[in-house]
Amino acid sequence: RRDLVVMSTSGRHGRQRCLWLPLYLLLLLPAVLLRFRAFIASPAAFGDTKFPLQGGAGRLHARDSSVGRRSGDRDLQKPTLPKTAPQMLEQAAETISKAYANGVSRQWVRLRLDMLANMEEVQADAQKEGFNGFLTGLGIQLPPVPIGVDNIHQATLPSVKDMVQRVASASPITDLKVALVEKEGQPDVSTMLYRSAEDPQHDAVFYFLAGRSFAVSKVARQVLKGMMQRLVVMVNSEDAASKFKVENRGADFSRLDTDTDYYYADELSINFCDTFQEQTYYYSREIRNDWTVYLFRAYPFPWTVYLEGLDGQVVEISQSVQKPSTTAIVDLTEKYEEENCISSKDKRQMILDRKEDLFGGNG
Repeated sequence: RRDLVVMSTSGRHGRQRCLWLPLYLLLLLPAVLLRFRAFIASPAAFGDTKFPLQGGAGRLHARDSSVGRRSGDRDLQKPTLPKTAPQMLEQAAETISKAYANGVSRQWVRLRLDMLANMEEVQADAQKEGFNGFLTGLGIQLPPVPIGVDNIHQATLPSVKDMVQRVASASPITDLKVALVEKEGQPDVSTMLYRSAEDPQHDAVFYFLAGRSFAVSKVARQVLKGMMQRLVVMVNSEDAASKFKVENRGADFSRLDTDTDYYYADELSINFCDTFQEQTYYYSREIRNDWTVYLFRAYPFPWTVYLEGLDGQVVEISQSVQKPSTTAIVDLTEKYEEENCISSKDKRQMILDRKEDLFGGNG
């Protein structure tokens, strides 16, 4: 009977444990799921495997700049228009570094090339080249020769190298390789600047004056895939021989830019432009509606349009999250004329008094 009582008691406890087990597992399930989710989100889950960027705007854990600045960026002071070439180069290098630190690994940059070289001297050098130089040497006066992209490239490349070396690196820089990027039959004269670091994960590559032919080439695809999360910057492609704008998403390209190496140029050009949508540093000087207009942006701040007034003073006329189009800028100049009661006579006098064109001067 004692044996029966013991067996009965142990059976009762066993049944109680069986009843509590499902409840215990149910309570434990949320904790298990949270640990599993944390494991999957961690890079350690995949060892040291590196994954290339997939499409998109070429960013790693970066926020969309069109939404507004991060809370940590709100205390930053908005940069002003640089007045000298060294100021612009330093400003651009700091901006590129800041954007990369925030996860933007694919960047589009435009510098004012007319600040990096005296275009009158560049034109004079172009006048002396080739057959024109021979005729000039004979004392034959020739009309001014248009400045070619190759002349601008040669005059401004040293300044671009300076900017590349100023961009911050988390690992000491060991070397800077500079090589021409040429393709037979293409009009572009562009340069690759590859900056090596002690830790290869912090290498960076910059392409200066690379045009449409490079954007849709197999080389470009291989570079973007191979660089993975490393920094890749396109510099002044809007001033290349076959120039284009990333915001046009391939609309600047045509079948004339292609050959059998990149037959699917439409898709390739769109993908390339989408990869470099983040225009981190941009500074241009152009003539719009007879006004000298400056378009400026330094990450993470908005786009700003400045205008040089009748008195020569540069004033801010607009800010926007998105890059303003040429039409939008012309509309802004017309609004400025209306608000400041500027007549056609005033504008004609301004044009007559203007001493330099788009590429004139160094400031």
